[in-house]
Amino acid sequence: MCYEMLCENGIIFIDNIAFRGFVAKSKEEVPKRYKTIVRRLNEFIKKLNDEYNFVLLPFGDGVGIVKK
Repeated sequence: MCYEMLCENGIIFIDNIAFRGFVAKSKEEVPKRYKTIVRRLNEFIKKLNDEYNFVLLPFGDGVGIVKK
């Protein structure tokens, strides 16, 4: 990720991170053709949440914000 290149107090915006709301649904509710991308997005969101100053705003298809 480009976090290391970010200036102090810099912000990264990640658009459409909720992928039509599928990242908040159970595995059974996600159509088969989207299962891999939803799983990877959930892994990415977990990593952001665990390792960075991250907020997920639940409007539209979701906006993620990472602040250094």
